[in-house]
Amino acid sequence: MGMYLNPTNRMFQFMLHSEFYVDKTRLAVFMNNLLQRDGRFVCVSRPRRFGKSVDANMLVAYYSRGCDSRAQFQGLDVSYDPSYERHLNAHNVIKLDITQFMPHADEPARIGDAITRRVARELERAFPTELENGWDSLADALTLIEDATGEGFVFIVDEWDCVMREAADDRAAQRAYLDYLRDLFKGRSYVDAVYMTGILPIKKYGAHSALNIFTEYSMTDPKTLADLVGFTDAEVRRLCHRFDMDFDGVQRDLVADSRELQMRALW
Repeated sequence: MGMYLNPTNRMFQFMLHSEFYVDKTRLAVFMNNLLQRDGRFVCVSRPRRFGKSVDANMLVAYYSRGCDSRAQFQGLDVSYDPSYERHLNAHNVIKLDITQFMPHADEPARIGDAITRRVARELERAFPTELENGWDSLADALTLIEDATGEGFVFIVDEWDCVMREAADDRAAQRAYLDYLRDLFKGRSYVDAVYMTGILPIKKYGAHSALNIFTEYSMTDPKTLADLVGFTDAEVRRLCHRFDMDFDGVQRDLVADSRELQMRALW
């Protein structure tokens, strides 16, 4: 287990201890149905504070071979699905929070180098024989591992658009980063699935083909994820009843905040 390769389930454990935790583990069922299929590239676009990282950490805890999460998921929705046992802690996971790599990049255009250095360090420790003859890129290293083991990776990428926000006026840096993502994901058989989150919509970068493999699930077009990310009315009602709060008042505040955040995200 490592920071990036097969992380532990500690972040999910912190969430389970929260008095406000709402079971969204059916998202794992959704992803199970996409594993190793054409639609396995998922991007969830939401404003801040809409649970994107919470869901990402849940998926890490569920898939990662670096931990035993059976006790955590016991009784949660995913545990009743037929696919539960088959995928519980059964996959190699690579978790990338792009904001964590920015301080380690000499400049925004080199963030791909920072990702490669830090992730490959853990790959070399976990797969020394498979990588003993060297490798040319992170994609090359992952391909060598897949060729030797016959197994792929589930990628959980949080804050994918960090470079676009932090280097908003640096088109060269943005293009280099998008090229890096394209090389890492597009046409790679070692990719079992990618679950990616961000604030900005992918369509803002539609002139570049790097992300056209992803299906985007936004607030304005959530598709089948409408009930799996964010709270439903029924869930909010239960929370309001539990904490003796007025549902109608909370609903008015949430609608107003949601509209403001959507306008900011679209802007």
